[in-house]
Amino acid sequence: MRITQQMVFDGFLKNINQNRLEMSRMQEQIASGKKVTKTSDSPLSFKQARLLESQIRDKEFYQTQINEARSTAQVAQQSLDEVADRLIEIKSIVTRGANQAQGAGGYAVLAQEVEHLRDELLHSLNVSSSSGYVFGGSNQDQIPYSTSPTALGGVEYAGNQLQTSVEVENNSYVQTTIPGSTLRDADGLDLFETIENTLSALHSEDASSLSSQLENYDTLIAHISDQAANVGFELNKMDFLEERQEMITNTFKSELSSLVDTDFAETFSTLQRTELAFQSAMTVHSQMMNQSLLEYL
Repeated sequence: MRITQQMVFDGFLKNINQNRLEMSRMQEQIASGKKVTKTSDSPLSFKQARLLESQIRDKEFYQTQINEARSTAQVAQQSLDEVADRLIEIKSIVTRGANQAQGAGGYAVLAQEVEHLRDELLHSLNVSSSSGYVFGGSNQDQIPYSTSPTALGGVEYAGNQLQTSVEVENNSYVQTTIPGSTLRDADGLDLFETIENTLSALHSEDASSLSSQLENYDTLIAHISDQAANVGFELNKMDFLEERQEMITNTFKSELSSLVDTDFAETFSTLQRTELAFQSAMTVHSQMMNQSLLEYL
């Protein structure tokens, strides 16, 4: 087959155009920082990138869930620690009333202290977080505890017994708090009824009754401490799950970056080689054009 001068020119022009397109593509990759932005860039890489992006969004959603759950659980644990502290203080007052002759004025002062601690305890149990009242069960829109002269222990519970939970990965849940109904009931011993009985004994200056109540406070303190420990266990679980989600997310992001992000060092090097090839082709093309012009003349 005879190779004509026109065929040679066409070949050079095609090579020059290819080099120009390749330089334009690499310059765009450097400017955008991405080597794959559409299907035509690399169908397989583009498909894998979309899948990884979806998986990253799922993991980031669960990380947000964990953060919100942790916020509620931390509030719950702090409040339960406060409740345990108030109960310890009330037990100390009961011990003083049982072991010492206080006199009418002394018992009245102790009763005032217990009433104040009961109010603080109620405040701790009515705490709220971004999701609502923490100890209302699933009824988080209504204040859970309120005083009522007709309710057991003078305190009425408006929440429910449902446990609140949050999904923190596919089909995996953590408990964020404890229902208020569970908190006040320690194996049939009601928290507020116990405090009411203490107040009654203080008002009647009944040291014997106060002495008999000390064991009840031990039961209540242990019960609240156990519930706080349960919340602490869930917090530890959240920390573990968050670390795992973050590790998996970082792995996905690394894989995504290798698929779509520009390798600047490699791209700059390739661009320099392509520019050199382009300049060489342009030089040869210019020489061929000059030679053809001389032959024409």
